[in-house]
Amino acid sequence: MHYYIYPNGGNAKYLAYNIDFLNSVGGGHTYSFVDDSISKCSLEVLKCEILDKISKNEARLLLSTSRYADRLLENLNKCDIQECYCGSLEIATKINSYYKDKFFGKRVIGIVLDGFGVEQKHLGDVVNILENNNFVIVYILSFKSNWFNQKIKELKEANKEFIVADFDFLAEINFFPFAIEQVSAGKLNQKVKRLKIYASMDEVPNYAGLYEIRDYGESRAMQDLNFYLSDYINIHSKTFYDSIFKSQQFLGINPDPSPRLIKGGYPSIEKEVLAFSSFCSDVKRDSVIFMSAALNFYYPQRLARLIKEVLSGGFRVIFKSCPAHCELEDKEDLFVEEYGLLNYSNFVYFRNDQPRLPLEELNRSIVAIELASSTMYSYPVITKRPAILLYPKKTSIPKDILENDCFYNENLHIRIYEEEDSKLLDIIKELADNKDTQRQWEKNIESYCNNDLYNFKNASQYIANWIIKWYKMREILKN
Repeated sequence: MHYYIYPNGGNAKYLAYNIDFLNSVGGGHTYSFVDDSISKCSLEVLKCEILDKISKNEARLLLSTSRYADRLLENLNKCDIQECYCGSLEIATKINSYYKDKFFGKRVIGIVLDGFGVEQKHLGDVVNILENNNFVIVYILSFKSNWFNQKIKELKEANKEFIVADFDFLAEINFFPFAIEQVSAGKLNQKVKRLKIYASMDEVPNYAGLYEIRDYGESRAMQDLNFYLSDYINIHSKTFYDSIFKSQQFLGINPDPSPRLIKGGYPSIEKEVLAFSSFCSDVKRDSVIFMSAALNFYYPQRLARLIKEVLSGGFRVIFKSCPAHCELEDKEDLFVEEYGLLNYSNFVYFRNDQPRLPLEELNRSIVAIELASSTMYSYPVITKRPAILLYPKKTSIPKDILENDCFYNENLHIRIYEEEDSKLLDIIKELADNKDTQRQWEKNIESYCNNDLYNFKNASQYIANWIIKWYKMREILKN
C-alpha cells in the first residue's frame, strides 16, 4: 500500500517516521508527501495519479492534520477526490496493534520525555523501581525536542523501547494504559490515564515576583486548566497542595479534587541530596550562584549591577545557564559579554554544555540567587543553605497577589525587593561567615524537608508504589 500524506507539515513527519518503523518490522508500505507549496508535488498536479491508484486499491490518501481538516477536505472535493483517511488514526492503529502483540500480558507505561537526557532526573528512581517490578517502559519522544538526535542515540544504545510521537498522532496511541508526563500541557489518548510529575518545584499558580513580566490572570488560568486536564498530579509539598487544592475547586464547581492530587513529593532531588550529604565537607564558603532564569532576561541591568557588587565585595560568582532552555544560550552569552563579566577573574560561567553544577561548587557556595527558578527550591533542600529571591519593587505587585505568593517560602528563601538591593552584600557576608546564621538556616530548611515536603528522600519509592497499586487495582476492571 502506498500512502499519500497531505499536507507535508509537523504531524506528517510523525506519520512518515512511523511508517518507516512499521516497514522495519515487516510493514511493506511506501509513502510520499502531497505539498501544495511545491508545484510538482501539489494536489492539483498529483490528483490524477492519486485517483488512479485509489481506484485500483493501491493507495490511500492520508490527512496528516485534524486542525485544518475543513480546508483540506474542501481542496479534495474541488479535485473530485472522494476518499481519504485520518492519517494519525490509520498509522497509529497499526502501531497500537504491533505493540499490543509485542507486549501482550505485560504492564506497560509510557513516559513522555522532557528536557535533556533519557535518564530524566526529575523522575528520580521511579523508572528503575518500575522496571525492577517487571513493568515495560516505553519512552515517547517528540521532534520538537532540542535533544532529539542525542536522545535517539541514547535510547538505541541502551536498547530502550521508544516511539516518536506528538500532536494528533500521539493522541491516537493507546497501547499503554498509563503515562507519566512532565510537560505543562500535552495531548494524549483519552483512554490513557496521565500522572503529571512536574520537572520543577516551581509549577505553582502564583509567582508574585513575576507579576510585572507576565499576565498574572492569564497564566494562572492556563496553569489551572493544565492541572484540571490531567488525570493525576504529583504534589511536592503541603504548601503547594493547599494552593493547588483550592485552585482546582474552580469556585466550588469541583469541590473535592483530592482523588487526583497525589502526595508524592519531589523525586528529582533524592540522588543529589544523598550525593551532597556524603560529599559535603567544611570548606570555606566563598561562591555565590546566580541562576539564569528570569533576571538576566527581564532585569539585566539590575542583575549585572548586583553581580559586579558581589564580585567587588571579594566573592567568587558562578553564573549558571539554564539547561532546560538551550535556545536561550545566545542570550545568556550576550548578557555575560555585554556587561563585561568575563573581565573579572572571580567570575565563572557555566554554560549549557555543563548542565549540572559539580558537588565541589555546591560545597563552596554560600547562596543561590534568582527570581523564579526550580533551583530556588532544590538548592536549599540539597545544600541546607538558603536561596535569595530578587523581587521587583514591592509597590509594583498588588497587595492581594503578594499576600498569596506561593513561590516564596520563609524557611527556604530570603526575599529582597529592588528598593532593598543595598542589603544584598551584607546578607551574603552574614551567610558566609556567621556559623550561628548558617546553623539556623540548616534548621529551618530541615524543618521544611521533614514537615512540608512529602516523602523526603523517599518520593521515588512512594510514586512507584502508587503506580504499581494503580495497575493492580485495575486487574479486575474489564473492558
